[in-house]
Parts: sequence; C-alpha cells; structure tokens
Amino acid sequence: MQSEGGDFMILIQRLWRGAAMSAVMVAACFALPVAAAGTKSIAYYALEDSSDTAYLIDWYGAGNKARVAGQGGASAATYVDDGTQRLLTLATPLTETGLYTYDECGTVYAKWATRQLVVRDLPDGQAQTVQIGDFTQIGGCHDGEVTPFGSATDEGLGMKRLAMNARPAMDDLQYGLEIAGFSEDHLDFAETSYAQDVVTFLDNRVRFRATGDVVPAAINAKKWLVMTLPQGDQRAFTRLAVNDTTQGETWLMAGWAKDQATWVIKLRVVKTLEGAGFGTVAQASRKWESGLFRGSRQPFFIYLYGDSTGERVQKDLDAGTERRTPISEWGFQGLTLWQERALGGDAVATRRWQPLRNEGTKTRWVLESESWVQDGVDKIQIKPRVNYYVDTGKAVPPTAAR
Repeated sequence: MQSEGGDFMILIQRLWRGAAMSAVMVAACFALPVAAAGTKSIAYYALEDSSDTAYLIDWYGAGNKARVAGQGGASAATYVDDGTQRLLTLATPLTETGLYTYDECGTVYAKWATRQLVVRDLPDGQAQTVQIGDFTQIGGCHDGEVTPFGSATDEGLGMKRLAMNARPAMDDLQYGLEIAGFSEDHLDFAETSYAQDVVTFLDNRVRFRATGDVVPAAINAKKWLVMTLPQGDQRAFTRLAVNDTTQGETWLMAGWAKDQATWVIKLRVVKTLEGAGFGTVAQASRKWESGLFRGSRQPFFIYLYGDSTGERVQKDLDAGTERRTPISEWGFQGLTLWQERALGGDAVATRRWQPLRNEGTKTRWVLESESWVQDGVDKIQIKPRVNYYVDTGKAVPPTAAR
C-alpha cells in the first residue's frame, strides 16, 4: 500500500502485491474466444481502496480452460484445481511497464510479466489472488536484470468476488445524471495514474467535464456502458457494488474490443450531489482522514488549522508511530479547497479538493489532484482521482509545534 506521508517523489506503482502502480496497459489477445454457454464470468477486485487491481475471469464449462483479463491485458488460460485453489497458466503474460525505483545510476523502470495466477475462492464473497511471474529492470545499474515474483503458496491479495450475473442494476444512468470517476485517458503513461473526471449523461452520449468531449455511450446486452472515445477506441464500464454508508461505488473500467474486455482495472466512482463543499474556513478546520487508506494499518490524515496552516499526518498503527509534514498554507478558490506545502529548495506542492458530494455531516467526496512546481516547471503529480475524506474532529495545532 502506497503511503502519502513523505515529501519525496511518490512512486505511484501497481505492484503484484496490489499497491497502485501506474503503467502502460497492454491490450493482448484480441482474438480470444468469447464466453460460451456454461461459462461462469466472475469479477475479482481488491479489498483495499488504495488498490485498483481487478480481474475478470471467464471460467469455461469444460476442459479446465479460462480467459483472464487484468490490468496488464487479457489472455487465454488453462488451470489446475486441487480443491483449495486454481492455478491458471496464461497463454500470453499480462504485461505492464512502469516506474519502479531510482538507484545510483538513475531512473529505473520495470516490465512486469504475470505468467500464472492463483485464485482461491473463500466464503462470503471473498477470494485471494497471487500473481506469479517476473519483472525485468529497464535502466539503472541493473538494466536487464530479471527477478521472479510470487509462488503458489503465497498468502495472496485479499479480493472481493462477484458473479457478473449478480451485478447491481444500471437503469439509473439517465439523462442529466452526473457521475465522477470515469476516465477517457488513453492509459499510455509510465509515471502518473489515469485521470478521473465527472461525466454528464445525455441522450446516448456522455460529456466529460474537463475536456468537454461528448462521446457515444450505450449500455450493451452484457450490462456494460460502452463508450467510443475521440481517438476511436472503445472503453467500457460496469457497476460492481454500492456502499450504502458512503454512497461510494465500485466499478470496473475496461478496454473493449470485439465485445469483450481487453484489460480491466477497479474504479472508485460516486454520483455528484448539489451543494457539495467544505463551507467556511472555520467549518473546514478539521482533521480529515483519507478514504483511500481508511481502515488500513497506515491511515493518512490532513489536519487543517484555523490559522490557514496545517499538517499531513501518516500513522503506522503497527509501529505505533506517526509522521507529520507541515502544510504552509491552505484556503479556497471558489469551492475548491487547496493546500500548499514546501518540498525543499524552491519546490512547492499544491493539492486541490474539488467538491463532489457531501454525504451526511462527516463525509466529503472530492476530485483530488496534486501538482508540484520546481524551477518554474509545473508537473502533475497526482492526476484527478475520486476520493473521500471523513471529519474525525476539530483540528488544533500542537502547542510545541507552533
């Protein structure tokens, strides 16, 4: 799980253990067989909100064969079932390339190749998955070095399991509805994640707020909302779950060709609600816990103080420690709440919360982004993403710190 407490370069990764890694999505095996009669289509998606790992697996009715779509592409597969788990061997590796680390020789990227996948179905709609494969370093002191990862006996990543024929209804997607979380990014990147946006539903079309793009959109017979993007490729979305407490939703986003997914990832989505916002400076001066890490062993908070300063607080519940980073200034630009902090030298980071929905008195849904400015160069560090923050109490600056 990627923490947010440090002031160093954030390496946004989607590693095989389920932490988020931005990557080049490689859509593979477009000619794979379409699911036939007797096929069970199952969605597996990460329990942790900080992970967008997901798989869509078509388990065929005979022959121990399957089709797997994940964040690195899609592939035909065969599997062995020992009664406790299924070990899938992929015909074509699911492949991702992304920023890995830095070493004394410079920037290091890596190519992840998932060659096998373990799936364990557990009670109550739970599951575990284990990726098995290797990664190849690109650049740095160990350019070309290949390192295996994963084994069939690993504990695995906790997942939720949902039969695709048990998905929630999508008949609320009507004219005028606004939903935040869909993306039209082409997903050809190595250092930042995909940008989420607010879309408005029109007649057989949707409009993306950030770009103004209006694209065809229709729900198909498989209960996927399929869009044709400006560059000509298709993108599909389907709802998996709705949280009755926060009103947050979990969706799959997929590349789409020949009526099937060519890759899939998990999305956090929410319907917008009129009147969203943080109110006045006094009302916003609270301890806000990030929903992205809520319930984890490393919760992350942003404390906003009434004197227009604040702190970012990263806690480690296992170690019993916390790390605090000063916020030099915060305020409002219209309804958008911004926070600024120094990174060292002349570098400055600015995080923005664009309100989307107030749920009850405590929960604030936002479109969150962050940019860094250094040597006069503005760099997007976090593309807009859907997140929510929970008010956990009044924020009062520690006397010693002041």
